Amino acid sequence: MDLGAPGYSGGVGGGFLPPAGGADGRGYLSQPGAGMGARDVRKTVLPVRLADLVQAHHDPVTNTFTVRSENRLDSMAISDSDLVRVVARVEQFQEQPIDLLWLLNDDSGEMLWARYAGGNASAAFGDLERAGVLVRVHGQVSEVEGKRVLNVRTIRRAEGGDSERQYHELQCRLALLQRTRGPVRDVSTAGRGNGALPGHQPYGAATASADAASGTLSGFTAEQSKVLRCIQNNTRQDRDTHVGLIAQQLGMNEADARRICSGLFEEGHIYCTLDDDTFRSSVAHI
Repeated sequence: MDLGAPGYSGGVGGGFLPPAGGADGRGYLSQPGAGMGARDVRKTVLPVRLADLVQAHHDPVTNTFTVRSENRLDSMAISDSDLVRVVARVEQFQEQPIDLLWLLNDDSGEMLWARYAGGNASAAFGDLERAGVLVRVHGQVSEVEGKRVLNVRTIRRAEGGDSERQYHELQCRLALLQRTRGPVRDVSTAGRGNGALPGHQPYGAATASADAASGTLSGFTAEQSKVLRCIQNNTRQDRDTHVGLIAQQLGMNEADARRICSGLFEEGHIYCTLDDDTFRSSVAHI
């Protein structure tokens, strides 16, 4: 994308303003969504509002974006390699020679352009190009020549509607609180060194031991744990994982593997790469 070309300027949300007269022909097949091939291990997906990204202070030296809480007292840093999640409505869609652009609005007071590079590829977006559609976007924020944009990794329809948007808003507030103030502690064990009472295991140790013994990750079912570990192991080796490979390695039905992956994707634990059936882990460690 030529950032110096006429028609690109700071606009809504400080993002990209596409030039008028984008290509009309789309020629995409109708599919639920599409994803880009991210090639490096990501940290946990961070839920954010568009206002967080637009109003964040950008440090060009470290290439980080500092997001502040509403009281301006707490802040967290988002790097250009952090994978973030946005739930917003499509206000406008533009197809450019080498990019696809969505103007997103999540009612946070700001709008931002989301860019999917490689618009000539055989990706399919169906009704995601239509104004008013609520979408869930995974991507990375960047700034070039003062213009901020969300680089799309995956974009799908948010099937949960307004309920999903409201839930996402709560997740954003919680994520900011956890990033700025650290994990919630068990106040009842404060001031006791490792938090253990005499003759007792530290808080959570029994659960952790049980998880380790059973091979089940805390908060996940046994099937989810197996699938997530399989994807994580391949991600560590810089490899994508197809549902067919998961089914083969774990000895399960491919339809079951796809169903489990779909649930993990919806919760942000994994993300699509080459297509809707190929994944990588969203976390660096499990």
